Amino acid sequence: MDANMVAPHGFQVYDERVVTLTVLTGNATITDPHDVREYLALFGRLERLAVRGEELEDLLEQISRDHRKLG
Repeated sequence: MDANMVAPHGFQVYDERVVTLTVLTGNATITDPHDVREYLALFGRLERLAVRGEELEDLLEQISRDHRKLG
């Protein structure tokens, strides 16, 4: 799985018709069907990379241990 991808900015998918973007200077509402499909595809890729359940608990515990070591 390619975990080197990143969302260029925050976004919220409401349905197959509306996506809102959150950027440094404001918000935008995307309704163009082609653009909405791009965000749906990006969401799908991010969802497949998501860590859940015990794997997430283990990851968060490791992050916590690493953070404590930093002082």
